[in-house]
Amino acid sequence: MKKRFLPLVLVVLLLGMFVSSVPGADEFPAHRGQINDFANLIPPDTEQRMEAKARQVLATTGTSVVVVTMPTIGENYLSDYVNRLYRAWGIGKKGENKGVLIFFAAKEKKIRIETGYGVEGILPDGKVGEILRRDVAPFLKKKDYGTGLENALLAVSRVIEEDAKASGGVKPAPKKAPVSPHSVFVVATLIFFGIIGLIVLLIVMIKKGGRRMVRSDDRYEPMSTSSAFSSSDSGGSDSGSSDSGGFDGGDSGGGGAECSTDD
Repeated sequence: MKKRFLPLVLVVLLLGMFVSSVPGADEFPAHRGQINDFANLIPPDTEQRMEAKARQVLATTGTSVVVVTMPTIGENYLSDYVNRLYRAWGIGKKGENKGVLIFFAAKEKKIRIETGYGVEGILPDGKVGEILRRDVAPFLKKKDYGTGLENALLAVSRVIEEDAKASGGVKPAPKKAPVSPHSVFVVATLIFFGIIGLIVLLIVMIKKGGRRMVRSDDRYEPMSTSSAFSSSDSGGSDSGSSDSGGFDGGDSGGGGAECSTDD
């Protein structure tokens, strides 16, 4: 009896491992737009101006500038958390990777500007750090969060727009881009189908090891694979809705800068 349920236990454990191995699964909230004030720090009128500006920059330069405030990042390192959020949301367009994430953690009083591969040339770490120290941190220290975060958006946007104007518009995508979140998805898919194959193998082993699985009219009949899984065919649906433009599979280069706004 125990041997019969052992394969089922193994299947459940393997599926649990698969779900936990998918990066960023259910870890971050869904984005609301270019401005995502989850910590409720930005006044509504300021947030509207920022959203309009970010969308204008996206439309005219092809670069997605996203602002996020979060109540806390828990025990996470700021740079690691922001980088994973950037990749989970796919800021910017896949292949071009022209995106910027301005992130403020309220409880930790820390801000970071993360840059995508496609804008690292015009927004190197040194320039990003200068923007934070000069235009942003002084206001955040005074708890004037709306002004500080809007200044960050405007300063970054100014650099992006000036570069686009100098180059005659939206620059072409770089010829070579590093590994994107799509590769992570491919690996996760391969793992998933590998587990499915193992499940099928276990079912075959069960059927070969003892075919008396279901009793009917005083006879034991083998349980068919189709009946075993018919009830699970409708379980779950794709909850991820595609958001074009600012969130289109872009990748972060890990560049940028951060600073503390604590007194």
